[in-house]
Amino acid sequence: MKTLLVGGGITSSLISFLLQNQSGLCATTLDIWEKDDVVGGRMKSVSSPYSNKIAIDIGAQYLTSNSDKLIRYNSVYDSLISTGIIKELNTTIKNLRPQKESKNYVAPNGMSSLIRHFLSTSRHNLHLSRDLKSLNVNNAKIEAETTTGLKEIYEAVVLTMPVPQVLKLSGNFINFVDPAVLEKLKKVQFSSRYAMVLIYERKIPEQWGAYYTPDDSLIKYIAIQEIKANLPSFQSSVIIHSSTDLDEKFTHGEDIKTILLNHVNQLFPTWGQPADVIFYKWDYSQVTTAFQTPSKMLVLNEKPLLILAGDSFSRSNFENCIESAKNASDLLKANVSF
Repeated sequence: MKTLLVGGGITSSLISFLLQNQSGLCATTLDIWEKDDVVGGRMKSVSSPYSNKIAIDIGAQYLTSNSDKLIRYNSVYDSLISTGIIKELNTTIKNLRPQKESKNYVAPNGMSSLIRHFLSTSRHNLHLSRDLKSLNVNNAKIEAETTTGLKEIYEAVVLTMPVPQVLKLSGNFINFVDPAVLEKLKKVQFSSRYAMVLIYERKIPEQWGAYYTPDDSLIKYIAIQEIKANLPSFQSSVIIHSSTDLDEKFTHGEDIKTILLNHVNQLFPTWGQPADVIFYKWDYSQVTTAFQTPSKMLVLNEKPLLILAGDSFSRSNFENCIESAKNASDLLKANVSF
């Protein structure tokens, strides 16, 4: 028996972790395909030759939880806290909206360390730089094909990428989807935004770890990785998240990277010029219109089993990804020999 998880982000890694937790060693072959050359998904971390090997978060920045959620998802949180993968945030986040009885957690080794941790606890075959092109259902099995022409046959497939990416896949799998469900899937939308990392070879003169800028027209969030993650360092790695409508504001081929750099220099003139700049666009940043379902995942086909999971079915937060992964892993366990 062979099962495929598509996507190397938090949902796939949690499914792999939960299957291992529930069943011990998997009797089935569990493959994970990730189109990037590293795992992380929207918990991606990057580094620079100038960043002293510090992992800099360009997507998700921290986790927010409370006592009820810590109890409800105790196996996940205990695994992260007991190993030091996440630690309680103990710095200032300016303009953070307070949430009653909540705690924030950061990942000292970058948010992608959560994915690496969950994957390290499970038995699977991880394939990087493997980009799914098509899915075809035939004789109660699913043929998955990559953009390079590699084909594999599976009894069950879980797609964890955003629904708009799923709908871009070719193959006959879409013919097995109920037309009413397909129409709802087509309405799922994600925001897009730019992320920019600025590496300074000295400490910049700020004391806060992160800063929400709700009144700024270009930038919505700024963080200093070393302060946010409480890391000793003689330098500063700054992450900038843009507003989500820059592509609508600049429609004439403007250089958005230069626009953001100039804006940062205006806001923080004492920072000076960075030694390095990393620029990244999130085409699918956070879900804005979700496919609402209590299970936070969706079965497209029962035999062979084809599941959609991830934050397309709820708000883009950690607990919803846990819930989606838990329900998907329960369904896999009930239908596939683990």
